Amino acid sequence: MLLYAAAGLQTVQAGPWTQADGVTYARLELSRVELEGLHAWRSDAYGERGLNENWTLTLKVEGMRYDTAADFNTEAYRVTLRRELYAYDRFLISGETGLVYSSASGVIGGCRGMGGEAGLSLGMSGVFRQLNWYAAVDGAYRSYENGCQTEKLDLVFGSEVTRGWYIISKLFVEQGSFSRDSVKTQTALLARFGPTDISLAYSEEIGGRFSETGLHISLARRF
Repeated sequence: MLLYAAAGLQTVQAGPWTQADGVTYARLELSRVELEGLHAWRSDAYGERGLNENWTLTLKVEGMRYDTAADFNTEAYRVTLRRELYAYDRFLISGETGLVYSSASGVIGGCRGMGGEAGLSLGMSGVFRQLNWYAAVDGAYRSYENGCQTEKLDLVFGSEVTRGWYIISKLFVEQGSFSRDSVKTQTALLARFGPTDISLAYSEEIGGRFSETGLHISLARRF
């Protein structure tokens, strides 16, 4: 799933950072995933829009299409509102709530149907030796109409290794009542060209409950 920090640190979306009034962020991502020996394409379209100085609207559409197991194909949708709750110096806390439909996280047997989400995010950002860095923690709870419930925790750390190039490390932890628990790592290299970001990432499931790896390429732009 990330983030806008202060001016000059516009690296990923989500987390606690909100968009300025009238600013739009859009990202397209395509992934090649291997899950328990099955191969699939995962597509992801994500956007944010600053509605005013307090509220940011987010929208996400994603899907999984398996090469030889069409019965497992899934689509998911998510729309939320994010609001800054507290800020001090380089520290920020925000809340987010909204509606979700199904799950396309890649875990076979995930939640289905309509649901709601509520979450809290904490973040920090700064500059070290004239290079930007940021860290964030996102926690969220989802409940679906079929009784499925999930809890998610995402940890993110990003650092600029040279001007305009970033290394981003993520840890995703998810547990649910109907789906298998997941602990996933992801490492990405992101390059910035003005308002446009291009990134390449590798992810791997390390929780031991099932096997999953993925390659991800994304294109993002700020308007």
